[in-house]
Amino acid sequence: MKLSKSILLLALGLISFNISVFADTTSTEETNPSDQENVTTTNPSKSIVASDPWRVLKPYQRANWPEKATDLLSLWQSLAALVEDWKLEFNENQFELDNSYWTNDEIDTELQYYQSELSFYKARIAEMEATPENERDEYFEDDLSYYKGDVRFYEGEVVYLQELKTKNNIIEARQELLLGLIDEGESLLEELEREVYYVSDENKRSHDFRVVLSIAFCVLVLGLIMGFFFIATKRPNIADAIFAGPSGIQFITLFLLVIALVLFGLTDILEGKELAALLGSISGYILGRGLSMGQPGNNGDSDASS
Repeated sequence: MKLSKSILLLALGLISFNISVFADTTSTEETNPSDQENVTTTNPSKSIVASDPWRVLKPYQRANWPEKATDLLSLWQSLAALVEDWKLEFNENQFELDNSYWTNDEIDTELQYYQSELSFYKARIAEMEATPENERDEYFEDDLSYYKGDVRFYEGEVVYLQELKTKNNIIEARQELLLGLIDEGESLLEELEREVYYVSDENKRSHDFRVVLSIAFCVLVLGLIMGFFFIATKRPNIADAIFAGPSGIQFITLFLLVIALVLFGLTDILEGKELAALLGSISGYILGRGLSMGQPGNNGDSDASS
């Protein structure tokens, strides 16, 4: 009688353990890309390698996606932050282009004018320097100095406008690159978001299935325990035959061990190969002991004959 009560208490303890495990894992199975508060993000470097500017998107390609929904969500948030940085940089560059004093067309017009002036003054200086000294008047040196000053001025303006045009060209090229990266990044964000929803939904279905299966298994174990308890109370002779002596302890141990293995399998603590090996070992032990007990000359037969 005491033995049957101990079996019932141990089984109820295993059942309560199984239910608590699934209750604790319910909140960790579902994730959503919009839930960004509880997931740590890793924002990659904002710098883009000039030799391969698209390399920054390679970690976000489908071939490099993780399997867990939480890792996918972290990857989605990282890419979203990167795309936002690109958009911010694009808007700043566009603001600088829109508010620039010189556009490229205006720069080309001014460059054409300054270069023509440079050609004129350089030609004028060369002509003056070729003038014989006896033909130079009293204003010659002043005029030559004035022309040389104009040449220096126009040369400085040409250099400034060329640098400004180069800067504008660099910004415009950067804008084209950013547009391409933003489009590709937003496309990857949509794919990642769909994958997060899909994996989350698949995890939820798997979790619900394991919960139902665990509850069914607990009900089955509880039914078996109640059956053992009924036999122990109503059929004492059968209970003594099953649970008395070393055989009873082995039976209880194997029974509880099988329950624990099944629960560990349902909670993914043990994988399929490990479960198969353990259950195979237990089955081999039980069958081997049953065959040895049935052979003549064993302890059971010798005890019966005596």
